[in-house]
Amino acid sequence: MRVEYAFPQSGDFQVAANTRIYVTFSQPVDPATVNANTFFLSPATPGTVTYNSGSRTAIFRPSAPLVGPGGAATTYTVTVTTGVQSEDGTSLPSEFSWSFSTQPWPDITPPGVHALEPRESETTVPLNRSVQVFFSEPLDPSTVNSGTFRIDPQVAGVLAYDGARKVLTFRPLENLAVGTTYTVTVTAGVTDTAGNSPSLDSAWQFTTGDARDEEGPTAHRFYPYDGSTIEALRGECAPFRAVISASFSEPIDATTLDGSTVLVNGHPVEMVEYNPLLRTLDGRPGSCTEGTQGVRITTGVKDLAGNPLPSEVSWSFQLKWVDKIVICPSPREPGDDCFTMGGDPGGGGCFIGLLSGPAR
Repeated sequence: MRVEYAFPQSGDFQVAANTRIYVTFSQPVDPATVNANTFFLSPATPGTVTYNSGSRTAIFRPSAPLVGPGGAATTYTVTVTTGVQSEDGTSLPSEFSWSFSTQPWPDITPPGVHALEPRESETTVPLNRSVQVFFSEPLDPSTVNSGTFRIDPQVAGVLAYDGARKVLTFRPLENLAVGTTYTVTVTAGVTDTAGNSPSLDSAWQFTTGDARDEEGPTAHRFYPYDGSTIEALRGECAPFRAVISASFSEPIDATTLDGSTVLVNGHPVEMVEYNPLLRTLDGRPGSCTEGTQGVRITTGVKDLAGNPLPSEVSWSFQLKWVDKIVICPSPREPGDDCFTMGGDPGGGGCFIGLLSGPAR
């Protein structure tokens, strides 16, 4: 047994003061072992601990805003002990803990639907395609269920929510009907991690074709370009940390994009984000070294019909460390400003500043 997902995530800052804490496990847990002695915050924080069996999620609901004396922002450490056990009596192999920092303001904005697959009014949808709904912010996993997600005509399937990617996935257990218009509804019963809910249901339609999707996706438009050289501040990896990207020929199952399927020099990418509107991935390596950067996307990446990439995709580029980077508009007009990163003449470390006049 292991922790699959935790919210707020490790290192998050400016977390809303009214957030709840969520821990999702890889298998069903014995509810009696999830309590204030096995799941708690430090500094000590009063609240209630519950377990939702449908989503395999433990929830800590603070009884007061997560702020320090005088309403100051505060850093909290969450601990889940080995006292938590699965239904078959298996304990967590080791204590699980992480930290995040709050801001003194509450979250009062309800979650919204960011993107849909299949898309609104899409036609000739393959009969074996799954449905994915992308949200604007993380949801309370315990509110994602058959009561808040509906598909009509009714289809037997498996519903799951991935908090790290903010995506709900419905996988049909059988082919969808040929030439049929389906209506998908996400009700106002879903809430975000602060308990905010939409004021209205969200609904859209798509129409199936007459065939299954049996072909895997292809990847293209790689960045940095194959064989190119990019510059980054010495030892900082910036701006390299946010530039690994690729596009796909069709919708991708966002839950298959992670550090096990996207790697740089054999190391898992620290953060992989999927843009369903552009059908692109953006990866952020956790560390980097000067020289050749070999990127691999494995056949673990699948489309929404479950077809994998036909073969592993790879490309490489060179990373060059420099002491200063100057970024100017292109094309540059008279009077435009440039930004410089690094190169502090006072020796005080890296800085970002404006340069007027010619780039240098």
